Amino acid sequence: MTPLAALLARIGWTTGELARRLGVTDGTVRNWVTGRRSPSPSVLLWLADIAAVMDRARPLPDGWDGGHVGRPRVSG
Repeated sequence: MTPLAALLARIGWTTGELARRLGVTDGTVRNWVTGRRSPSPSVLLWLADIAAVMDRARPLPDGWDGGHVGRPRVSG
């Protein structure tokens, strides 16, 4: 599972929901989820913010890092 797929599963969004919120097509988000394409840096920052909020809102299960790439987890 890609980090984006894991994030969507954690927050309960479909690819369609993320696409609607970002103003892109569902196909675009599916390409990101499968790793065929990468989102822009601005979208990556937005997704990192969502992940950080979710880390604080719901503790992760033991031993699972949430698919974080290139940014440390914030304990708290």
